[in-house]
Amino acid sequence: MGYAPSRFGYLSSSMPDGATWDDQAAAFVALLDHLQIERVAVVALSQGGPSALLLAALYPERVSSLTCLSCGVVASASADQTEANKNGNMLRRVFSHDYTYWGIAKFFKPQLMRVLGASDAVVAGLTPEARGLVDRLIDEMNPAAPRAAGVVFDNTATLPGKRIASIVAPTLIVHAKDDLLQLYHNAEFASQTIPGARLMRFETGGHVLVVVQQQAVGEAVRAQVRVGWP
Repeated sequence: MGYAPSRFGYLSSSMPDGATWDDQAAAFVALLDHLQIERVAVVALSQGGPSALLLAALYPERVSSLTCLSCGVVASASADQTEANKNGNMLRRVFSHDYTYWGIAKFFKPQLMRVLGASDAVVAGLTPEARGLVDRLIDEMNPAAPRAAGVVFDNTATLPGKRIASIVAPTLIVHAKDDLLQLYHNAEFASQTIPGARLMRFETGGHVLVVVQQQAVGEAVRAQVRVGWP
């Protein structure tokens, strides 16, 4: 059985004043306590990464394994990061109003896909099946406004950085080198900082890697989830 909690500021979840990734990790633990679950295999995607990483770092007894898919981990002052930050800021504006999101998703989908971290080359190379999945993802993120507070939080909260060095759970890092939203340096930093972490690198796939490389990523995630369980 799997659970997919809605993080702070998304859909029906509240956005506490002054919230941090630590608070989100603590909320995950409270949920596990409520469900009477001792340990979980954690799979995080994109900006779900910071709170998942801190869950593993701060509550090691609750995490049997950790998988990070195209996750944000550490801040950077590089020029590429500046461009990625522009994409993040654009997402904050796009998600602020349902009609704005609807109009951009309908009439400027290629541009939106680039803001979402997929280069023109990645988009052009999508199979019909993969393109259908990406289109469905974009369409089903509307209404967007109930997610707006979460998007703002994701783009302003301080990333965990070196704090992940205390993680002891078996960790798999999966990332594409051409990700335009969560840059590849995040994967390099995580794999070099978390003891024993494994890095699964793809040359292409952008921030829609889990769709572009669905079979390979799916097999790796399923194997990683089984790690640490009897």
